[in-house]
Amino acid sequence: MRTAAEIAHDLNAFGRIDEANVARFDELLAEVCQSRDEALIPALLMRLDDDCDFHEVVFGVVHAVERFSDEAYFRALTSHLAELQTRGREWCELLHTRILNSPPHFDRFLASFASLHPAIREQEIGILRRIAADPDFALRCRIGIERLHAMPPSTSERRPFNG
Repeated sequence: MRTAAEIAHDLNAFGRIDEANVARFDELLAEVCQSRDEALIPALLMRLDDDCDFHEVVFGVVHAVERFSDEAYFRALTSHLAELQTRGREWCELLHTRILNSPPHFDRFLASFASLHPAIREQEIGILRRIAADPDFALRCRIGIERLHAMPPSTSERRPFNG
């Protein structure tokens, strides 16, 4: 079995997914799932690309990141919000709607912002505002926005990742 560093390197260097390399990418996802190393989550998140023509492959990435512990997944997601919104805004919002669909997960996700820099919270508020345009998510998004606004200021130096 290869190391997580080797798998992450291949994910980061993979390039654009196309007809010729879909099978190889699926093999990489299988390695990630077998490894279960949380250090791979950021590399997976950076594979979420709105311009990818192979949605079923990108859904494989979504399912792979959701297999990790909530704590590790949410930590990676909050660390990469800015970059995700640039590369894969639609996929970022899909991850959020999936979290919103589970009240316990959404509660834990919001709680993960308590110790984060206010700029990261503001990024999340922006995402929730966009998702709130969908009536199915409007109430939960408003509640989330209110909870984020009500959090006391953090002394965290952890700032948004800007690629």
